[in-house]
Amino acid sequence: MSSDIDLWKGLAIAINVIVCFIGIILSRWISRTKMYEISCALVAGVLLATGLVHLLSDSAESLADLTESMNGYPFPYMLCGIMFIVLLIIEQSVDAYQVKRKDQSPKLVKNDTNINSDIEGPSLSQLSSSSSQPTSADDDAKDDMHSHDVNMSEASAIFIFLALSVHSIFEGLSLGASDNASQIASTLIAIAVHKGLAAYALGASFMEAKVSKWRMLIFSVIFAFMTPAGIAIGWGLESAESDTEVLSGVCSALAAGTFLYVGALEFVPMSFKPGSSYIIWKFIAVLVGYGAMSALAIWT
Repeated sequence: MSSDIDLWKGLAIAINVIVCFIGIILSRWISRTKMYEISCALVAGVLLATGLVHLLSDSAESLADLTESMNGYPFPYMLCGIMFIVLLIIEQSVDAYQVKRKDQSPKLVKNDTNINSDIEGPSLSQLSSSSSQPTSADDDAKDDMHSHDVNMSEASAIFIFLALSVHSIFEGLSLGASDNASQIASTLIAIAVHKGLAAYALGASFMEAKVSKWRMLIFSVIFAFMTPAGIAIGWGLESAESDTEVLSGVCSALAAGTFLYVGALEFVPMSFKPGSSYIIWKFIAVLVGYGAMSALAIWT
């Protein structure tokens, strides 16, 4: 019996790693096609369902005793909302900082120009070239705006990476601590599909953030081995599930806030831009992503 359990756990580790890389590679391939915006709508549905249907319900179950001890106070939902607000504050603070830098850049360039003109007047060719070419202030402003967009998207992608990684560890922890071979076998497919959809969402986040290939590879490898790491830890700790129940509940609630924020305020606006095409297909993609991930809650 023990050998069967070990076999299923080893199989779960291998399948999770393979499915994870398939999901990330698929998202990278689709990003080069016209289906990219539709796939972003699919990711939005996946993230919303993961946060609402999976993580919040898992957190409520794990923190049931804590909620009861606090006279029924909805502790998981409070944590989820706090995380949502924290991410909002972080992104808006970065936004304000980038705008301030953009506004200050033309002033600095103007001051430098005035100093140089006092020392030596501009030649006719310099005046001609300056009128026909964009100023360095304009270039800096454009660069700041571009870097702002990339940095903001990259910050969101990193938040998604961290939340998914923590969730994957606890998901693997509970699976690794199980001593029922039939239970492991019955949930393996659902967990693998869940991992694949999560990996696709993560890959889409990386592509939207324009993360470099090497950084994307590093993040992908780390994420791929988060669930196996949890399985390995739970494999050696029979009491892992009960000992980490409260910590798992808190992390799940915080991760839910992350998914709701990125799904609602990043991927939904990204998919449904004013004047964008394929609107009907995008609506369908959101429903498919939300429905598929919600259906997995039956088995996970």
